[in-house]
Amino acid sequence: MLSGLELKCLLLDEGVVGIDKAFKLPVRTSRSTAGPGAGKRSIALELDGHRMKVGVTRDPGQKYNLIDSEQDYDIAKNGQTIAQGVQIIPIAMHAPYQAFINLEAGCIYDCAFCVTPSMGDTKTISPERWVELILDSVKKEQVDAVAVTSGIPEDLRTTTDGMLFVVENVREALSDMAIGVEPYIEDVEDIQRFKDAGADEIKLNIETATQALFDRVCPMLDRQKVFELLPKAVEVFGKGNVTSNIIVGLGESDEEVLAASKQLIDMGVVPTLRGLRVNDGNRDRLTEALGTTPTKVPSSRLVKLSEGLKKDLSVAGMFPLELKTMCHKCGCCDIEPRWDI
Repeated sequence: MLSGLELKCLLLDEGVVGIDKAFKLPVRTSRSTAGPGAGKRSIALELDGHRMKVGVTRDPGQKYNLIDSEQDYDIAKNGQTIAQGVQIIPIAMHAPYQAFINLEAGCIYDCAFCVTPSMGDTKTISPERWVELILDSVKKEQVDAVAVTSGIPEDLRTTTDGMLFVVENVREALSDMAIGVEPYIEDVEDIQRFKDAGADEIKLNIETATQALFDRVCPMLDRQKVFELLPKAVEVFGKGNVTSNIIVGLGESDEEVLAASKQLIDMGVVPTLRGLRVNDGNRDRLTEALGTTPTKVPSSRLVKLSEGLKKDLSVAGMFPLELKTMCHKCGCCDIEPRWDI
């Protein structure tokens, strides 16, 4: 039988499991409008403490299938059981035990890897309504963290103010709830504004391992500005309470990934290494930006990089276990030092 990490690697590589049409899931499926699973129906699984979010389909003929067993669940490959004791864990809003919302779909910045710009047909929800939905989720489900991210469909100030409104009102209603935010900001004062509104953690993304790649995939954004803002974020939120995505699979080397990670760690920032997902929502834009169509990042590469990241974090005395919100708390979409290594 596969271990939890082996199963997670397999499902990250495969991306989808089949479910029999007669099988009634014990939880509702999740459909994300941001992040690695954007646009797909998915569920969260756990085996031996390793969490994984995987797309689901009821179309017959899948190589891998989720099978209901007497207690938990099994995963079968071509009809033969390869993992037992798998649990389905509930997704509150986007993530297990988190109300993790994407305030606005669609984005004017159109980064090549991001699916959010192609999700503009998603129904608009006001910040006031998002507050209601978050509080309702907390009442009805097991939620121990709230997180807010957003596309920027109109202008940066409008989106930032909307995120601040949600954070402030959730904090007023839930004084002890952990709250994380993932904004794109250019005004250093917004860092303090998010802290004053009630956020505990903040994610400011450098996105790529190198400036050259950033210029190709995010030509409308300013990576150097993010690097200027990160020390201020650590000053305001504290060492280890600031995170930053590095997307793997755009053409960078492993050495470049770990060098960028080390640069973040030296600032007191926890890197999030995220394997690139290539799909119909970003394939053409990635091909145009990079001059070639990137392929799926193998889980073996992500394991190797995560091992290096964990070593550097340990040397610096920084541990993702201490993070209370967003991706390191969730642990489903990436090979995660907290859960997997």
